[in-house]
Amino acid sequence: MNHAQYNLKSVALYALVLILTYYLTPNVIETVGDGAVVLLFIIPLVILMSAFAFGRMDGVNLVISLITGLLFIPTIYIFYHGAGWVYVPAYALIALIGDITGTYVYNTGRLQFNKPHRA
Repeated sequence: MNHAQYNLKSVALYALVLILTYYLTPNVIETVGDGAVVLLFIIPLVILMSAFAFGRMDGVNLVISLITGLLFIPTIYIFYHGAGWVYVPAYALIALIGDITGTYVYNTGRLQFNKPHRA
């Protein structure tokens, strides 16, 4: 399997995680407070962790940020009554930060908890 096929599978897996997050988490929203927790904490945390993992595996890929924002747009109309456009660039930026951080950690070897100790 060449790198392009591997990268496509990684992007598809990343997109699947986002789709599941975007379409399943609104089902737990019952009050305004629940909505704030989902939109301001849960979804950004999933995006950050997923983008970090992607960055560690495949390096910086701006498509990840683009996919993150674009996949959220339909949910604005489905779940949030057209009010949620501010989250599109915010989530894309969070994905970019996670992707860059994951790549940096992978390339420098810092914060790798499973790295064997060398004496």
